[in-house]
Amino acid sequence: MCGLTVSLFVFSTLVSAESAPHIVKSVTVRGTLLKVALATQVGQPYNADTIDRDVHRLWSTGRFGDISVQTGQQSDGTDVIFEVVEAPRPVLHKTTPADPHLHVKTVNFVGDPGIDPVELRRALRALKARRIIPRVPGLWTGWRLLPEYSLDAVDSDLGRLRSLYLSKGYFDSTVRIDSTERNEKDAVITFFARPGPHYETSEPIPQVCSSLLAQRREAQRQGILDFAATLQVQRTGTSSNFVSLSTSIDHGPSYRIGRIDFTGNRHYSDAMVRGNLLIDEGQLLDELLLRKSAGRINRVEIFEPITATDIAIHTNETRGIADITIHLKERKRGSWNFSGPVGPASFAGPLDASIRSRLPAWGRGFLELSSYTASVSLIAFAHPLLPVLSILPNGRLFPLLALSRPFTPGEGWKSGFSIVPQLGWQASALVYATTQIQHRLLPVLAGDRGLVPELPVAVEGSDANRTLLCEPPAPLIMPLRTAASFGVRFMGVLTGL
Repeated sequence: MCGLTVSLFVFSTLVSAESAPHIVKSVTVRGTLLKVALATQVGQPYNADTIDRDVHRLWSTGRFGDISVQTGQQSDGTDVIFEVVEAPRPVLHKTTPADPHLHVKTVNFVGDPGIDPVELRRALRALKARRIIPRVPGLWTGWRLLPEYSLDAVDSDLGRLRSLYLSKGYFDSTVRIDSTERNEKDAVITFFARPGPHYETSEPIPQVCSSLLAQRREAQRQGILDFAATLQVQRTGTSSNFVSLSTSIDHGPSYRIGRIDFTGNRHYSDAMVRGNLLIDEGQLLDELLLRKSAGRINRVEIFEPITATDIAIHTNETRGIADITIHLKERKRGSWNFSGPVGPASFAGPLDASIRSRLPAWGRGFLELSSYTASVSLIAFAHPLLPVLSILPNGRLFPLLALSRPFTPGEGWKSGFSIVPQLGWQASALVYATTQIQHRLLPVLAGDRGLVPELPVAVEGSDANRTLLCEPPAPLIMPLRTAASFGVRFMGVLTGL
C-alpha cells in the first residue's frame, strides 16, 4: 500500500526501572531543518508520556512520513533523539513558487479509481480550472482559467484525493502520481488510483468530522492553539469488512492575549487599526476571532491583504500568555483607475476614469485625515437600470470631485461615505446607503466560509497511516446566499455608478 507511514521505536540501554535517569540531558531532532516545538526539554524530568505526545504532535503536522525515537542513558542524564523523514504536507500551503509560464491543462486518472472521475476532479483545489464564462452546449465551449503548475499544488491535491477515499471508507486505497507530461506552456498530470476493499464503519465518517470540528471550535473558545486529532481504525472479528472507529484529541495549553502590536502602519494610527479587531488584550485567544479580525482589516482596503504569514503569535507556556504581532503593508498613497462596462452600460456600469490620493497623516479619530481619500473622476455613458434613481446626467461626460472615507468595520456608520459637491446631498446619501448595505450584508451572506481551515486528522490503522481532511460544512442555503451576494455587489448599477 502506498502512503505515509509512522513508526515509533524506542531503544534504550536501561536495564531496570531503578536505574532509570530522571533528567533529560539532550534533545536532538535529525532529518529536518524545520523548526519543531517539543515539550521534551533539556533539564526537565524524563517522561515517556511527554515523548509520546511529541511524536503525536509531529505526526499531526502532516510534514513527516516517518518518525522514530531513540533514548540512551548517560551518567549524567538521558539523551533523546527524534529521527524524522520529511513528507509533503497534504494541505494546501504553497511554499514553492509556481511557474507562471506553465499551466495545468488536464488532470487524468488511471488504474481502477472506483470513484467517478467527475467526483475526483471536484475534490481538486490547486489543480482545478476555474470556469470564467459558462459553457453553452453546441455553441460555445466556455472560457476556463487554467491553474499554475507547482510541485506543492500537485502534492496538495494528492493529499485531498487520498482524503476523499478515506472519507468513503477505502482505508487501503492507493493514490499516487503516475506521470507528469510537460511542454512549453501546459502540463498534463495523471494520478493512479485504486480504492481497495470498502469497509463499513461503526460511525459515518462525515459525522466523525463534524464532531471533531465542533471540539476544535470549543477548544479555540478556551484559548487553545494546538489541537491534534487522531482517528483509530480497528478491524473487528465479526466481519472482515467492518471497522470500529474511535477518536482521540491531543491539545496544548490555553492562552490569554498579552500584547497586540502592529508594524508597517506608518500613516495610520494603531487606534484606527485596532478598532477593527474582535479580540482584545486579556481575553482568551480565540483563533477564529483572530482570523475574522484580519478579514475586517482587509475589508478596509488601505493595506495589502493580510495572510497567515503576516500574523505572528509568540506564546509563553509558563505564563499562559500569547503576544500577537500583525505585520501590515500600506497600499500606495496615490492610484489611478480606468474602467469600462463589459456589456451594456445599464447593466455593467459607466465608463470611469479617476485619479485619487490619500490625505496626509494628521489628526485622530474621526478626523484622522489619512483615512480620507481625495479623487478626481470623469464619468461617461451612465445609463442606470432604473432611470428614476439616476444620480448622474445621462449620456455625457461628467467630472466629479470627491472626498471619501472607505468603509471601516470598526468605525461603522462613521465611514463609507463620499462628499461630492456636484451631485448634492441626495446623491451622496444614496451612495452612503448603498455602501453601508453592501459592506454589512456581504460578510453575513458569506458566513464563516474561508475563515475556518480544514482539520487534518491522523488516521491510524493496521496497514497504513493517512491524513483525513475534515472540511467545515458550507453555510446553509449557500446557493441563495451566492445569488443574494451577487445582487448586493451590483447595487451600484441601479444608480448608474
